[in-house]
Amino acid sequence: MATDRALTAKQARFCTEYTVRLNATAAAIRAGYSAKTAEQIGYQLLQKTSVQKRITELQKGRLKRVQVKADDVVRELARLGFSDIRQLIEWGEGGTTLRDSSTISDESAATISEISSVTTTMTTDAGEISTTRTRLKLHSKIAALKLLAEHLGMLDGDAGDDEEESVPQPKTIRYHRAPEEPAPEDGDDGE
Repeated sequence: MATDRALTAKQARFCTEYTVRLNATAAAIRAGYSAKTAEQIGYQLLQKTSVQKRITELQKGRLKRVQVKADDVVRELARLGFSDIRQLIEWGEGGTTLRDSSTISDESAATISEISSVTTTMTTDAGEISTTRTRLKLHSKIAALKLLAEHLGMLDGDAGDDEEESVPQPKTIRYHRAPEEPAPEDGDDGE
C-alpha cells in the first residue's frame, strides 16, 4: 500500500498532465520522466495514494471552475442520443431542404457536428449553372447512446435505480434480413 506523503515536483506535474490527457504514459513523459520507462512510471504513480488524492483534487477543482455536473453530461448525451433529424431538415418529392437556423431550437442545434456548403458553377452553351451542395453532419447518436447506456449501467444488466426490475440488456444485437418477397410480374401491381 502506498503511503500518503507530499508530492515531488515531477509527481505534481504528472498529476496536472494526467487530468488533461487521462493517459498515464503521456502524462509521465510530459512531466519529465523517461519515455522508455513512462508506461511503468505512470502505472506506479497512479497506485500512490498521494497522487490519487491530488488528481481527484484537480478534477474536482476543474468541475467547480467550469460548473459542470454529471447530470449536465448525462442530459447532453441524451440530447445527442435522442435527437431527431426532422428538426433540422425537411425532405420529400421536391428534394431536401435545411431548416432556417433561426427556427432551430438550441437543443437541435447542439446536435450538429458540422455544416458546410460548396457552390460549383459550370458554364454551358445555355449560360452558367450554379449548384450548391450543403453537408450536414450530426454528432454520433450511437456513440452518445452507448456512453449513456454505460453510465446508466444498462449494458451490464443493471437498468438503474429508478427501475423496479432489472432487465438484462444485450451487449450484441444481431440483425437478420427478412426474406425477400418475389418481384411482381409485369402488369401485376403486387395485390
